[in-house]
Amino acid sequence: MFFIWYDIPASSNPIAIFTKVNLGKIPLTNAELIKALLLNKDNFSADIHKRQTEISVAWDRIEQGLREDSFWYFLNEKEQSGTRIDMLFDLLATEQNNKLPTLIPIKQNYFSFLVFSTVLNSAPKKEDFVKLLWDKVEKLYAEFRDWYTDLNKYHIIGYLISSGVELAEIFVLTRGKRKSNVMKALLKKAKLVTGNYDLHNISYEISNDRKKIRKLLLLFNIATLVCKSEKQYRFPFDIYKGETGDKVKWDIEHIHATADETDEADDSLGNLTLLDAQTNRSYQNKPFIEKRKIIIERESKGLFVPLCTKNIYLKVYSKDISDMDNWVNDDKEDYIGAMEHILESFFDRGFEE
Repeated sequence: MFFIWYDIPASSNPIAIFTKVNLGKIPLTNAELIKALLLNKDNFSADIHKRQTEISVAWDRIEQGLREDSFWYFLNEKEQSGTRIDMLFDLLATEQNNKLPTLIPIKQNYFSFLVFSTVLNSAPKKEDFVKLLWDKVEKLYAEFRDWYTDLNKYHIIGYLISSGVELAEIFVLTRGKRKSNVMKALLKKAKLVTGNYDLHNISYEISNDRKKIRKLLLLFNIATLVCKSEKQYRFPFDIYKGETGDKVKWDIEHIHATADETDEADDSLGNLTLLDAQTNRSYQNKPFIEKRKIIIERESKGLFVPLCTKNIYLKVYSKDISDMDNWVNDDKEDYIGAMEHILESFFDRGFEE
């Protein structure tokens, strides 16, 4: 393993650092500038090579972990514009920026680098600042790994992030609290995010209901994994968010097609599920039995089909399975009943410890 040591002089003007080390070259990324800033030999009073190596090895380990899409898209809605490790530095820089006499604009290029270089230049002991900052990076990454490893936290926090909740809000719910209290706080937040709903009186036909329907269908899949025996599996947020492979997009699918024969359109929740857009738009208004064949075939090829969508086409929620070829009113009622039961278990009973 080879390391490049950066000998960057302290400067009252952080941009001068960038200009000096990179004049005439491809611009360095924000993360590269921060790495250079931290590994500067002038920051260490003893064991310089040892400290530089320790940080470099740990840096590479964290970067490798963040390159795992399952982990990354659990925490994020999209790809990082720079290096993925920038996510950690951006969070810590925002916190540090609030303590500066003069705030650095968050939208400023190289925001986190500018924050840390400003603090480092004014630090009485640069070695202490570097140690403190790197300890915070390691702890933040370990905190995210804890969320990811604990499947209960993984699923509920993943749902919250997918619903637009910021990481800073989740920190408030999780830090400095007992595990049981953390889970209660996360559930309470999830209930608030989901909002009030009546599963029997919600319709895709009403534009204001569509966002809520998508949340409910996502939550139904996640809550099923948490509350049932399937809880050992992870919901693949990387696939759901459409940022891997072929840029998967998700539709709210009508189980019994609205154009089937002469039937009237049914936009009620009992006739809706999540399905990737490619599958949904390829089979269009095919009858229920044909859709089942396509769903099973796609999953057999290793393509992701949400658990609850698969359950629908296998009639898992239906009490009467004498007619496996159609999705009728009784099936819709049984489906809604199953959703009510799962969501009630999820919110009211909470997670099993």
